[in-house]
Amino acid sequence: MQTSKVVQVASEALQDTAQLALENEEGNWEFLKLKNNIRICRKKTGSLHTFRGVGKVSYPVEQILPVATCVESRPSWDPLCKEGKLMCEIDNVYSLVWWSFHGVLVISDRDFSLAMAVKEISEDGTFCIATRSIEVASCPSFSGYVRGHANLAGILLKPCNDSQDTLVTYIGNVDPKGLLPHWAVNIGGEKGAMCIHYLQCYLEQKARSIS
Repeated sequence: MQTSKVVQVASEALQDTAQLALENEEGNWEFLKLKNNIRICRKKTGSLHTFRGVGKVSYPVEQILPVATCVESRPSWDPLCKEGKLMCEIDNVYSLVWWSFHGVLVISDRDFSLAMAVKEISEDGTFCIATRSIEVASCPSFSGYVRGHANLAGILLKPCNDSQDTLVTYIGNVDPKGLLPHWAVNIGGEKGAMCIHYLQCYLEQKARSIS
């Protein structure tokens, strides 16, 4: 496997995710809606738009991080995700991962081969989790799936100074491919931001089961 290629793609995705997550909304992003206390915006980047969701999760970064970065267990908290495989862990930052996602109605299930980076990016404990599609022989498309392409998909976890809460920012620019036109993809592109809500719900449920 071309580990250097995975590291390069993941590193670039990390920089792009952090930049988009931290930049000022004003003048750069178009506000769409507030859903489940998540502020969803978009940026018209060519024919395929980039989406950003910002919301608070009422748990500290150290509790969110293990959930958000465990590839195989993602279906336990994200209802959109069908299956996950850690194909290769290069080091404690970079890895090659595979995820599949449920199709809707007549739309086929999708799968993605992704270079992933997980890294603390500032001294205040802010972490960035970033992925970008990469095609390598060690991660072929599995039977029954349409191979999608993630130009960028990730989240930024920033501790809130005045509480144990975490400000979570989602960034996504994903093309499910197949026969779906980009205008249709742009209509549903905001759904990825709901991962913030799913993380909150999962951690609440986990806390209730322990108490």
